[in-house]
Amino acid sequence: MNAVVEPTRARRPALPLVALLVVVTALGVLAAVGTAGLVTRLGSAPVDACAAEVATVQRAMDAMMADQGIVAVVPQDSASDTFTDLPAGSGTLPLAPRYLPLAPTTGRYTWDADGTVTQGACP
Repeated sequence: MNAVVEPTRARRPALPLVALLVVVTALGVLAAVGTAGLVTRLGSAPVDACAAEVATVQRAMDAMMADQGIVAVVPQDSASDTFTDLPAGSGTLPLAPRYLPLAPTTGRYTWDADGTVTQGACP
């Protein structure tokens, strides 16, 4: 029996364990930083949503007053989240649905005679 001996191949060294640990650690640090930033953004989302909504209600009030050429509305002292019959006053039109497409709103609002909207409560 004739055995054929093949030449040995040069082996490439495997990725050293230290290099693998460095890569895994770097990925862990990146994941931790990314997660912390995401948690921070998610935590401020309700506050941002309330601020955006009060700005939307104020823009609706301003648009209605400008469209109708009025300078005063009847003040609303009790907070409301439905604008299908508000604001009241001579020449006013309801904010919803023409000027304010979302009704009822998440927050509750009051306003003064000048039409300045104040957010009373927002979850």
